Amino acid sequence: MDINIFFMWLGILALGAVIAVFAPKNLKSAVVGAAIASAIGICAAFFKTGVELPQGTLSYMMDIPLLLASKGGAESIGIFHSDGYGFFMALVVLAVSFLIAIYSGGYMSGEEHQGEFYSLFLVFVASMVGLIFSNHLIAFYIFWEITAFCSWRLIGLRRKPEHLAAANQAMLITSLGAVAMLSGIALIYKDTNTFSLASLKGYQPTVIVSLLILAGIFSKSAQIPLHLWLPDAGVAPTPVTALLHAAVLVKIGVYAYFRLFNATMVLDPRISYWVGVISVATALISSAAAARENDIKRILAYSTISQLSYIMFAFSLNTSTAVVAGFIYILAHSFAKAGLFLAAGVVEHNTHTKDITKLGGLKKMMPVTNAAFLLCALSIIGIPPLAGFFAKYSVISAAFDSHRFYSGALLIAAAMMTMYYLMRFYKKVFTGSAGEAVAALPDVREKSFSMLWVVMAFGLISLILGVLIKFPTEILSKLL
Repeated sequence: MDINIFFMWLGILALGAVIAVFAPKNLKSAVVGAAIASAIGICAAFFKTGVELPQGTLSYMMDIPLLLASKGGAESIGIFHSDGYGFFMALVVLAVSFLIAIYSGGYMSGEEHQGEFYSLFLVFVASMVGLIFSNHLIAFYIFWEITAFCSWRLIGLRRKPEHLAAANQAMLITSLGAVAMLSGIALIYKDTNTFSLASLKGYQPTVIVSLLILAGIFSKSAQIPLHLWLPDAGVAPTPVTALLHAAVLVKIGVYAYFRLFNATMVLDPRISYWVGVISVATALISSAAAARENDIKRILAYSTISQLSYIMFAFSLNTSTAVVAGFIYILAHSFAKAGLFLAAGVVEHNTHTKDITKLGGLKKMMPVTNAAFLLCALSIIGIPPLAGFFAKYSVISAAFDSHRFYSGALLIAAAMMTMYYLMRFYKKVFTGSAGEAVAALPDVREKSFSMLWVVMAFGLISLILGVLIKFPTEILSKLL
């Protein structure tokens, strides 16, 4: 494999971000889609090669001289490193982002600031990919902060006061977490004299360092008590919320936990135990919050917080079966949650409301959206044979296998609450009689083909992934 191809791939995303600013409005979505599709092609080719190789052989590093303020002066650092779980994660991020980009062509057609949106979209995706393959803590942190900047600008894209307030809140919470993480990184360097993740393999950080880094991780993955920004971010355009919740931003937190504490450093077992406890508590509390909400995006936002907690809990167990379960959960959740948000976007786009008490009766008016939402909701709930069932079952089984019986039981309770609030959402929006918002718009119907087929694609992918779940499970078991 040629390292230059890897950087050509990142270059394609960067070039697409520049072109998207100046492209005509009707071509912006196509430019973004083409850039991501090109990145998917290169990533898939490398991933196929990696699957065919024995574990551990799919790796390369780029050594460049980097002047560090240390006793050693200049040090040769591997900035990027590729491996099986990195390519798996990148493929999931790119595939979901590609479909969201196509959906955006219909949703964003009447929006202002389209050039900014599409450009930041690609920078967002590229920074996530850069973070996935970072082998250097400073590079990792830089990409981490780029995603924070992009999310800040995208949440406040419409420039309304409530949008700017939500964007500033997200920036404040995640930035404070990032400062804590940077402090932890500095202490790691002080102790080890290196930023290289490869050199930190097997290193056990102190409790203070671990807690500082976890503060950054919790802020991005919206774990309690650093979760407040995510529900408020629902004021952003639907493609933005889908990116935040399904493809990019919140997945950074759980991936960072795996990358730093499962694949590289050794976390104190007492801390990993309490990470699991916090994750279970987050799953329950956020599910209860979702059950009381009437705003369609806030319901789905609290659902995201709850589902991410399953992934964080799986990674906190740090057994081979639990880690595989965590990545399967990332796969299943990414596609199903993107489908839910985009289906909710179709509803909001055509009814001009996010209040489920004002909706109803949309099943006949929006049959495709109805079917797609139901498929994705059943996957998130964990109904077989959809992908979410196997993900949720695997995480709960891993809890019992690790003798975390109370945690497993509480995760089952959170799953039951998930079924309640998503079925409440479905009943209020798609069944029953028409609410006041729908009655006031008798011509409500599905309009944009690009939005509809993407929403349906997410629903079908959630089903197909469940039927074919054996294949990604076998790949992950081999690579992790």
